[in-house]
Amino acid sequence: MKKTFLKAFTAVIAVLALSLNVFAAGSIVGSIDMPNASSDRGKGTLSAVDLSTYSEKLQRIINRLNNARRGTTVKDAFGDDLPDSINLYDKSNAVFGIEKVQFNANRAAAFSENLCVSDGTEDDSSLNLTSGAAGSFDLASGEVDYAQNIFNKMYPASITKVMTALVTLKNCSLDETVTVGEECQDIESGSSVCMIEPGDQLTVEQLLYGLLLNSGNDAAMSLAVYVGGTVDNFVNMMNEEAASLGATGTHFANPHGLHDENHYTTAYDIYLMFQEALKYDAFQKIIGSSEYYSIFIRDNDKYGIMWQSTNYYHIGEATPPQDVEVIGGKTGTTDEAGSCLCLLAKDKYGDSHVSIILNAGDKETLYAEMNKLLSKINN
Repeated sequence: MKKTFLKAFTAVIAVLALSLNVFAAGSIVGSIDMPNASSDRGKGTLSAVDLSTYSEKLQRIINRLNNARRGTTVKDAFGDDLPDSINLYDKSNAVFGIEKVQFNANRAAAFSENLCVSDGTEDDSSLNLTSGAAGSFDLASGEVDYAQNIFNKMYPASITKVMTALVTLKNCSLDETVTVGEECQDIESGSSVCMIEPGDQLTVEQLLYGLLLNSGNDAAMSLAVYVGGTVDNFVNMMNEEAASLGATGTHFANPHGLHDENHYTTAYDIYLMFQEALKYDAFQKIIGSSEYYSIFIRDNDKYGIMWQSTNYYHIGEATPPQDVEVIGGKTGTTDEAGSCLCLLAKDKYGDSHVSIILNAGDKETLYAEMNKLLSKINN
């Protein structure tokens, strides 16, 4: 409701500014009548010079509206421009009789339009979550349903691969062929892999399945070298993409998420990255799968491997609350990051929500607390 009013109110101001520009640009003789914004409904006159001045002030007001933070009053947002540029005749009221408006935005409108925005206060202590951070984002309404430490620095573990996939999808076609190099073995021993080897030939799509479904660190390294030329260059591309999305609390040091002190993000930034990746049908299809049988070329012959989802909701190890449909997501686990999950789900009305849990104590806690979070989306 607040977000809708803000957009409508800013649009009215923008139209008024445009109108003033048009009037001021023409050869206006004499003056024009403008209705008073106060209850008296009096009339006043403006010259062409006045129109140009007011138009400039209105543009400044639009800029302030776009950057207003939640809880800001109209008077605070407009500052000294308010009496002269909006309510030209009745200086006792704010704007057309509106004394106060709550702005539910903390980024410029050009950036935050269609995004969920939050000041981090949408906590609900009744959930009793013990995880390090949690967030629930309604993609249909743009509302943040729940926020617990969503701006705190956290380790993402393999949720990193959402960004790895996003950068890949933005720069490659799914049917491109990748020849795996030695980089696939340049990972921590015992970490999650999809069992590819140097010399294997797979499509980008197959590697994305290995990356997102089976959480293969070897797939992450192979895609990084293929897309970026080198792992370091690909990581730079990841950080550039994060910055372009407004994920200012994020810094990547690798394409897979294995622990590094300089590899971190926030729950809110994960939401930004995840919702961007959801714009790709291939991403939604992959994270929504429970398993995938990949047939590729190894040693000049066909070779097949079955990859299974690490998402417990997809393999029958966890059951969502009633009237909640889990579409898909990405898991992550390291000792430092704990158990993590970013999830796309739909409520009983078919509206989409992104739910995130970071730094849960273990898998059992992760899915129990995710179910608590999912239970909110039908409220």
